[in-house]
Amino acid sequence: MKEWDQEAKAWIPQKPENHAYSGYHVTQRMAPWIITLPPEDLRSIDSKRLRYSERRFLNEVLGLFYRGLAKPLLPEDLLECTKEGREFTFAAGLNPPFVSYAGIDWGGGQFAYTVIWIMAMDDLDRWRLLYVHKFAEKDPMKQVEIIANLINTFNVKQAVADIGFGAVQVSELQKRFASRVYGCQYIRRPELPLELKDKDEFGQRIAQMIVLADRSFWIETAIDKIKRRDPVGRPSPMLVLPWANPADVEWIIDQFTCIEMEEQETVSGKRYHHYTHPEGQPDDALHAFVYALIAYHSRKMGSELGIVDLFG
Repeated sequence: MKEWDQEAKAWIPQKPENHAYSGYHVTQRMAPWIITLPPEDLRSIDSKRLRYSERRFLNEVLGLFYRGLAKPLLPEDLLECTKEGREFTFAAGLNPPFVSYAGIDWGGGQFAYTVIWIMAMDDLDRWRLLYVHKFAEKDPMKQVEIIANLINTFNVKQAVADIGFGAVQVSELQKRFASRVYGCQYIRRPELPLELKDKDEFGQRIAQMIVLADRSFWIETAIDKIKRRDPVGRPSPMLVLPWANPADVEWIIDQFTCIEMEEQETVSGKRYHHYTHPEGQPDDALHAFVYALIAYHSRKMGSELGIVDLFG
């Protein structure tokens, strides 16, 4: 990749030993039709700096790779989501036409628990957590029964569940709810963050309805919702956690903040983010939130049900 040197008025290669390909780092700061805009113009760099997430600003405006943080979420980030101090307003469930979205991360391993996360969008486009539960029950089929009841109780429009540890459970839920429940398989494919997989490599329809989701993209989408700031730079998270009774939800803070980011590189030299967590520190609640976000964004892959979002 070549960087522009303003003093030398020349493109300077960063790795001169590479001869097979030549790239040029072009940013919006090089565009005269952008840098001459007044700061109040929504197309200006100053305006985008305030409105865009860190990842989007670095990628789209500066043309840089988003490195993120080794610890992308801190407890104070989650506590910003609790400012309203409200209770689980709809703990008894939802009645049509109001709907919610659910994510299910099946527990696998010694320290992991199955977690279901149910949320709905309010009139400010924020996600309000309606219900979250960490299962002490270990029997997968009993978990399926409980989750099926919750899908009905909260009138879940779309649910997405981890299929890695839950192929059988997802199959059972799809027998009851068909395309209202998708299985989710994480992949590494940022150029296509979400895809409905309904056929195998031979073009034949597959039995289970599955979405393929780029793992890093969707984790970073969840992080952006939590760390969002308003136009003047103040925290303005797009996730609202009920905090009237902290004991009900404070356990999720550990499961969100335990994740760590490391930068890796493919054989072809392309860099990407890999998110992990220390052994013995589960992150099931975070992934349940991620699956609920995927559920919302995958809703148009199936048929519309003619019902409306909560608070909408």
